Amino acid sequence: MRRSSPAPPRSRSGWRARSPQAPRNRWSRVDDTLTKARNDCGRRTQKKRGGSVTMAESDTVLDFWLTTVGAARWYKADPALDAEVAARFEGMVAEARRGAFSDWILNPRSGLALILLLDQFPRHIWRDTAAAFESDARAMAKAKRAMSLGHDMKIAEPERQFFYLPLMHSESQ
Repeated sequence: MRRSSPAPPRSRSGWRARSPQAPRNRWSRVDDTLTKARNDCGRRTQKKRGGSVTMAESDTVLDFWLTTVGAARWYKADPALDAEVAARFEGMVAEARRGAFSDWILNPRSGLALILLLDQFPRHIWRDTAAAFESDARAMAKAKRAMSLGHDMKIAEPERQFFYLPLMHSESQ
């Protein structure tokens, strides 16, 4: 004889109480998933190639570039800045060139961080070498994708300009 699990307890009105794990309705699970996906910069942990990469790393890129470096130093050839960018972000740039962090483009702020990793940071890390331009095509593709999603309009000036720089750097357009 097969035993079934006990029925949920009944409330005073006679209706069965829902278990806390039961979905509210058939769409609630989808709504919860979409809400998590829309979180600003997705502070969730995501699996990448066996390890875990948090999207908070995009905040590290943005804090460094927008706050620590700042607009006054964005376009100056500074060996000290080049060395700092290389020391802190060369590994992330290499990962981004291999296609890691591609999901960052789905959010305006993390998308900006990805474009910085592919377009601006290589120009500092490998200044005056061909390696500085190796990710230009990927940066341009990501910038076009971000603009098609309207991300550029969700970022204030002067940071917005970094969505457009890959198009200016491209030799094919």
